[in-house]
Amino acid sequence: MNMKRRFLALILAAMLCVTLSACNQNQNPVESSPEQTTTGENAALENEQEQTFPFEDDESRTRYRLVINGNEVSTDNLPFTYPDSPKCGYYPLEDVLAHIEIACFCSEDKSALTTKINGSVLKVTAGVAEMTYGRKSIKAVGTETAVCIDGCLYVPSFLFLSIFDNGIVDFSSDRSAATLDTNTTIDLAASGTAGLSVPSAGTSGVVSAGNGQGSSGGSTGSSNCGTCNGSGRSICTYCSGTGSKIEYQQAYDPVSKQYKQTQRTVFCSRCGGSGQVICPSCGGSGKR
Repeated sequence: MNMKRRFLALILAAMLCVTLSACNQNQNPVESSPEQTTTGENAALENEQEQTFPFEDDESRTRYRLVINGNEVSTDNLPFTYPDSPKCGYYPLEDVLAHIEIACFCSEDKSALTTKINGSVLKVTAGVAEMTYGRKSIKAVGTETAVCIDGCLYVPSFLFLSIFDNGIVDFSSDRSAATLDTNTTIDLAASGTAGLSVPSAGTSGVVSAGNGQGSSGGSTGSSNCGTCNGSGRSICTYCSGTGSKIEYQQAYDPVSKQYKQTQRTVFCSRCGGSGQVICPSCGGSGKR
């Protein structure tokens, strides 16, 4: 009899232990594994680091995404606008060229770039008010010159209007991206760096990142060309430096049944509207 009582007591004690253990498991929360915790922290960090556009950087420039022909370009060199010129976007030139698969040469400090696009040589130097593309001379508007910021050469958007005749530079509808659209066919055989040399940095060096202004390079020493005074450019004699010409046309008026003469002002075909051409004395080098 005593044996039976002891056996029952042991069974009851075992059942009580099992019941208490189950209660403790229900009350204690399930601890996350270190791997799960790390994954959650990384996801939260990625959400915090996701950048919304446009945004203002430390120099009060407004930054945008870069989109070329509808494709977003992954780059740390984001296009931007200055507060006092919100309509003129500045694009990272080397990134744009890389996207359309055109190689280029840059100076050691990245303040000057040269390449060839469809047979026409493009030359850009930070702080210099004049950019050249083939026979075209593209002058800056006001202070809108190329600038070198943090080792990247940025160019005003109007440069692409001269490079791509059918190009459109704009902002996306939500103004989160600076866009460039063109259907110009690039002849890779006539583009790139073949026959070119690495440009030297201008004496203006890296342009101030704060205002986009800088002085052009060059010196006024005795070795300068006497015709152009070292600039490498001279006044276009075809348009007398005005950059424009007047074209006259005759049109037949069916009402009066007479020919009428009309006129319009067009860009000078020799200087591209700049009023200047390559100096004939020094060939554009600025040196004697």
